[in-house]
Amino acid sequence: MKRLYRTAFSLAQWGLGLAGLAWALSEVDLGMLASAVRSYSLVAMLPVFAMATADYICMGFRMNALLPRGTGLALSMKASLLCVGMNCLLPAKAGDALKILYLTRNTGQSFVTISSAVIWERLCDVIYLASLLLFTVPNMKADEIGVNMVMPAIVLGAGILGFFTLRHWSGFFHAMYARFLPSRIANPLSHLHSCMVDQVSLPWLARGLAWSACTWGTYFMSFVFALYMADIHLSYPQMLVAFTISSIGTAIPSLPGGIGLFEGAVVLSLSWFGVDASQALGVALFFHAVHFLPLALAAVIINGRARYWQKA
Repeated sequence: MKRLYRTAFSLAQWGLGLAGLAWALSEVDLGMLASAVRSYSLVAMLPVFAMATADYICMGFRMNALLPRGTGLALSMKASLLCVGMNCLLPAKAGDALKILYLTRNTGQSFVTISSAVIWERLCDVIYLASLLLFTVPNMKADEIGVNMVMPAIVLGAGILGFFTLRHWSGFFHAMYARFLPSRIANPLSHLHSCMVDQVSLPWLARGLAWSACTWGTYFMSFVFALYMADIHLSYPQMLVAFTISSIGTAIPSLPGGIGLFEGAVVLSLSWFGVDASQALGVALFFHAVHFLPLALAAVIINGRARYWQKA
């Protein structure tokens, strides 16, 4: 049965990615696409690469801020590159699992401690993505494109309420784990609860959110410079809308690196503002390559040296 579920999930991922790519290509003139890509100048590309580099440096600083003290920036940077790069090569966000294994192997911290930091890193991303939706929806023609503020508001509200519930009645939940679950499950779950809820401090969370703001800010500026390079001129609210929808396309588990779904999301979001599909697909392919090829290469190198099976 598990094998059947894995097969169905894998087929759904492939279906999403291929459907997104097919849709992105459906109205593209390949001649115009090739012409658009050839028009990109090296000078115009440099700011895109610079912002992409800054984005991943900020990711390393964020990981270092969330991990236990003494982990070190170099190790945090390698773990971040490994994670994002492997997500470009493996399906279903497998890079996060490799990051946890890599950091557990190299820090001497427990699996649960590292997992809690990585989960909080992802929660920071969810918080910013949901916040982006809240800020961008008022700048969209929501009635025309079928988007509203209800879901991001529910996600943020449920997350905040859930955290404070777990924090306020922490003793009750720890007792529940011990009473109703086998010890092999209750003990790690209680430890995870302590790391993710009980031990969270405001300064620690503020550091994670601050570096997340830098991460998302540099990623957005990389997107902005890519649009300028492709001679696509939109207002900042419009670019923020396109960026947010494109980020959702990347966040949904599909093919490795969000291939297909990302391109479809970029073409769709830019089409709302009158950008031709060929021009939109050209910038999507370029932007995706900038955030795909170097990271995949770095991840392969780091992963090849990891030796997860060896004892620390």
